[in-house]
Amino acid sequence: KFQFTEPRGCLTDNPDKELVYFFNTFVGDEYTKIKEVAKQTRLKTEVRKLFKKNKLLDNPKQGIKGFISDHKVKGRRSQVEYLVDFVFENGSLYLLETVELRKKDERARRLETYETALKFDDLTHGLSSQCGVETYSLVALPDEEQPDNYIKILKSYSEVFIYTQEHEKNKFFSLLGNIVSSSLL
Repeated sequence: KFQFTEPRGCLTDNPDKELVYFFNTFVGDEYTKIKEVAKQTRLKTEVRKLFKKNKLLDNPKQGIKGFISDHKVKGRRSQVEYLVDFVFENGSLYLLETVELRKKDERARRLETYETALKFDDLTHGLSSQCGVETYSLVALPDEEQPDNYIKILKSYSEVFIYTQEHEKNKFFSLLGNIVSSSLL
């Protein structure tokens, strides 16, 4: 609900901040939004570097078919166009979202978790009739605590790997390496 009169009561501490968020999300320039996301998402930058190092990113110049970063995927059910962190298509559609929960407050963690879950829910239901869809969440957890409730939410929509645990990270990159290399056969 948008309220452009003086707020008399709402579910936020800072209505001005919420209106700016709504404008930037639903009205603002697409290019500006992409740049802002790239600046804010440190985990995605780390993962992109590892993808390049492991030759898992798409590189048409070198003839490498791999994951594409910041790709738009349209939900067939809702017709919403989502910007997905990483996408790979080879008969099935592989969608990967990075979920940065380090150095964030509780509200930001909740928001990022639910945004990822809702995006995956819409895309998997809308696209499953077209082709197989596999979803993965790569989660960076804070050192001091384990927010199990967020992991449970994400597990109901995707396979979850904990980026901040070395064995989980290795398992994740091994899985994606197998997905990309199987496309060459």
